[in-house]
Amino acid sequence: EQEVLGIFQIGSRINHSCSPNTTRYFTGVRFEFRAVRTIEIGEEVTITYIDAFRPCRERQAFLWKHWRFSCHCDAC
Repeated sequence: EQEVLGIFQIGSRINHSCSPNTTRYFTGVRFEFRAVRTIEIGEEVTITYIDAFRPCRERQAFLWKHWRFSCHCDAC
């Protein structure tokens, strides 16, 4: 299986949350975002950049190491 990387104009603008309201799917050549719960009007669309099931301290360390930010979502 070949690994492919890309930058997506809309997808690259979606911020991280450890309790995201969407998830991403790759279906063949398509990249989709699907809501995992109701998203209220005006609510920011979020995805998780990491394994959100890890302990908070591990998530924070990974986010800082790879993206240089601290998460302040409800799960943290």
